[in-house]
Amino acid sequence: MPIYLILDMLAQGFTRDEMLDDYGITEEHITLALRYAAEYLKKEQVTEG
Repeated sequence: MPIYLILDMLAQGFTRDEMLDDYGITEEHITLALRYAAEYLKKEQVTEG
């Protein structure tokens, strides 16, 4: 499962339980996707607007 899909599902409001039960995503997938995003953003300057 691509990281961007996991992050997109979370952003759309999918619950962890929905993702685990309906899409075969594991807790580890979710955790790794969030860690990846956090590490990526640490290296990038994020600005609003």
